[in-house]
Amino acid sequence: MKRWKRLLRKLKRKTLFPLIKIINRQKFDRAFYQFLRQGGVVMPEEPYFISDDVFLDDVGWDKITIEKDVTISKGVSILIHDFSISKPIELNESNVRRAYLIAPVYLKEGCFIGANTMILPGTIVGKNTIVGAGSVIKGNIPDNVVIAGNPAK
Repeated sequence: MKRWKRLLRKLKRKTLFPLIKIINRQKFDRAFYQFLRQGGVVMPEEPYFISDDVFLDDVGWDKITIEKDVTISKGVSILIHDFSISKPIELNESNVRRAYLIAPVYLKEGCFIGANTMILPGTIVGKNTIVGAGSVIKGNIPDNVVIAGNPAK
């Protein structure tokens, strides 16, 4: 069932949304935000802008929260899972297979995420925070700061 949902999500995103976007950007934005909500993304109020090419981790959109007035630029990736811990755990524990971490991502009110940024699992971006383009962020980012880089500082 998950496979079908994922396939329908991709089909809708690749075919229907480009047509709506040509006709009217406001209608497209409303339809796209509704699509994200139906997929499980928690959005209590409308964000300022979310680019239509944002990558949201398929593990579970319900672990992603986006508050009002958030801007997410082109090419941003939001991950909620991390398989990198799998090998070390498997080497130490012979009975463990496919270990991974799942942690939610929370984008607070008014934050701005620059183009091609990667947001790692367990990240909380504070209110009115600006994340520079091409950054890699993880952890708790305080309110009202500007960060950039890999890793972002």
